[in-house]
Amino acid sequence: MPRLSGVFDIFADLERIPISDIASWLKQRGDLHTLQNSIGNRLLYPQVVPLTKEDLNIDLAILREAVFRQPEKIYSPKEQKIVIPENFLTRFPPLINLVIALLQALNPQGITTLNIKNIGVTKLIGSSVAPPFNGVVDNLSLEVNGTNIGQLKPGGVMLFPYKDKHLRIKIGQSLEGIAPGGDLGLIIDLRKWA
Repeated sequence: MPRLSGVFDIFADLERIPISDIASWLKQRGDLHTLQNSIGNRLLYPQVVPLTKEDLNIDLAILREAVFRQPEKIYSPKEQKIVIPENFLTRFPPLINLVIALLQALNPQGITTLNIKNIGVTKLIGSSVAPPFNGVVDNLSLEVNGTNIGQLKPGGVMLFPYKDKHLRIKIGQSLEGIAPGGDLGLIIDLRKWA
């Protein structure tokens, strides 16, 4: 039987992932047998685009688990760089939800650039900033290019639509550095601070 191509092609052996591991990424798991059939269909017919929010959530759960197991397919910790294949954009809209799903699976620390790749061309779209958590929630004020933006809320992910390619950022006493903005902007990830 010929193999159908689709968005999950870059990941090997998805059919071997236990359904419970994929289900762990879903807020509403429902009946495991029904979920197993849904996930099986998504893997057998990867070219099919999700039509419902439930289908999209299942696809995002498959993506999270695939990225969690094979991070090297899109993430280089040495370069602090995430490269998102362009075909992910149409499969997992909107872009911010896709990026948050990838950040949940990867949990990168520090400043990580976010990029989209299309046929050999890589475009910078912004960066994710996840300051290291030292066990104490201290002053979480955000400064960008010397301007105090305000207090950040621990436990969440925030998007700041900066397009500048060179942003000097400072988050309290936890992190200071240079982060690029872009079409997506600057994402501050404080999930570990909850």
